[in-house]
Amino acid sequence: MTLVRYSKPSTISPNLIDEFFNDDFLMGGRSLARNSFVPSANIKEDEKAFHLELSAPGFNKKEINIEVDDNMLKIYSEKRNEVENKDESFIKREFHYHSFERSFQLPENVNADKIKANYQDGILKVELPKMLKKEKKKRLIDIF
Repeated sequence: MTLVRYSKPSTISPNLIDEFFNDDFLMGGRSLARNSFVPSANIKEDEKAFHLELSAPGFNKKEINIEVDDNMLKIYSEKRNEVENKDESFIKREFHYHSFERSFQLPENVNADKIKANYQDGILKVELPKMLKKEKKKRLIDIF
């Protein structure tokens, strides 16, 4: 299985004073770009399958999408939370966005039709079964 590399953009500003006065900085850096992350992955292999574990805490399994397209396994999610606080003179809304995306190039011997996934305790476990090799049968041929 091949890992497709992701290069996270740098969040270090060349001018710290400009960043301090930026609304995004004053709001705690809650922009979509800064709340994107690349979850850690573990990949194991045995005779029957590849086993992928992805650390994605804080997500609901309904928010996580897994798709296979042309031997590429793509796992992604976007979580949007809205918190509304009402006060006497105004309404305050806070938007929180969390997202991630990971892609893996699948080996040719993975049976994409039988991929299974389970999400529990912040860990997404994906089982990628291998195709069974057709056993070559040995037999004698009678000569007539």
